[in-house]
Amino acid sequence: MSTRQYATFEVAEQLFGIDVADVQEVLSFDTYTPVPLAPSSIGGLFNLRGQVIAAIDLRVQLGLPPRTSTGPAMNVIVRTEDESVSLLVDRIGEVVTLHTDLFEPPPDTLHGPSRHLISGAFKLDGRLMLALDTARATNTTADAIANARRDTPPPVARWRECLPERPVVRIGVSAARRAATANSPAVWYRFAGFLAIPVAITSSTMSTWSPG
Repeated sequence: MSTRQYATFEVAEQLFGIDVADVQEVLSFDTYTPVPLAPSSIGGLFNLRGQVIAAIDLRVQLGLPPRTSTGPAMNVIVRTEDESVSLLVDRIGEVVTLHTDLFEPPPDTLHGPSRHLISGAFKLDGRLMLALDTARATNTTADAIANARRDTPPPVARWRECLPERPVVRIGVSAARRAATANSPAVWYRFAGFLAIPVAITSSTMSTWSPG
């Protein structure tokens, strides 16, 4: 009987799990840099031993109100195809080893954006653990999906309507950070498969900020 290990955490009192193979590390952090005009699920950027990490508010990805608490946030750093990204969660749990034959489809009662992010579920002692799809959870185009369900244009469409035409330059977060320190002109950039974000990257835009 095969088994799989999951790193668990809580968001809005619900228990979630991610395959430990996708997890780089777990840590608490309290200082983030805002990203102007970014999707609402982007909580900011922070520097982790020289590596620029994008922090995603998992509450927003799940269709819940954004986190409002001040102080340090719990970060689950996950690896994506492009780079490492952080998921902001409420509480960190334990690493559990589960038998794969106990894996079940997502509950029928699960609806909205959260249904899109869940690959399945495990019944633990007195609790239900929802297995999170890492690729979908770290893709901020989930905002566009939620907007489409409300019959409103996605954010990127609204940006393109109000911004003048300009060359598109796609660079990663690390390059964006270097551009910020060099006072580079306005560019479009994307990271970890996120929506392209139009922003004038300067040192002033990288000011210190704590999510609240």
